[in-house]
Amino acid sequence: RIAELVNKIGGGVDRMPGKCCLDTPTTSAYFGETFNPQMECQNPGWWHLGISPESCESAGGQWTRSPCLTLKECIDDRPSSSQTSFNKQFEDWVVGTPNPVSTRKVRIYHE
Repeated sequence: RIAELVNKIGGGVDRMPGKCCLDTPTTSAYFGETFNPQMECQNPGWWHLGISPESCESAGGQWTRSPCLTLKECIDDRPSSSQTSFNKQFEDWVVGTPNPVSTRKVRIYHE
């Protein structure tokens, strides 16, 4: 039932944060080698194992991150300058140069 909802509402397993491959050195496309993302997975894990690295590792798999399709669609579908909902400040922020990361020393106090 949950898998049906993921496919119907969520856009399917391609929208999961990652994928889990349960290949082992004896079952991978390259016998004797541990799975890596450049290989084709022979034994993909269940859809829910793509939620996090921890869920995949608990099943004995190798987790790889998927591209964030939702973020890309959001950026691609943002309003153009001819639309009333266009926001120049947001556009400058999206396409602008990132600021250098400010580094500070963090002090942790404990009793």
